[in-house]
Amino acid sequence: MGEPEKTEKKKKDKEDGKKKSEPAEEKAPKVHKEKVEVERLRVVGTDLDGYRPVVLALTDIKGIGLRMARVITDLAKLPRFEKIGNLSEDKIAELENLIKTVNEVTPPWMVNRQRDYETGTDVHLTGLDVSIRRKDDINRLKMIRCYRGIRHESGHR
Repeated sequence: MGEPEKTEKKKKDKEDGKKKSEPAEEKAPKVHKEKVEVERLRVVGTDLDGYRPVVLALTDIKGIGLRMARVITDLAKLPRFEKIGNLSEDKIAELENLIKTVNEVTPPWMVNRQRDYETGTDVHLTGLDVSIRRKDDINRLKMIRCYRGIRHESGHR
């Protein structure tokens, strides 16, 4: 007979808990606080989100990491955390030019392709060039039948 009383108490506790949680308001969907001039922009063949800060938006470009993005924004004399969609067309053109010529300004240890196999120079690749050069390197390894090339051919790498 003691069992029905316990279950009734539990039901009452649950009902009380529901009543307390009912007045909770639904959260509104997240909306960007600041309005930007351009929502999507294309830099070096990559679409960038205009709501992101300059440093973080540049990391979406293949071949540019956080360190290189910081260097590029500092060289362009831009605030790192300004929204990239608010930049003028002149500043974006300057950013593109800096990205293309960053290997001339940065030390050799900072570029992503040191002593290029074909040219022997230090080059910083971005965008589609990274994928193309990587494929070419793998094909060269396969052609000369070195250990790494054989591993790629057999699907182990």
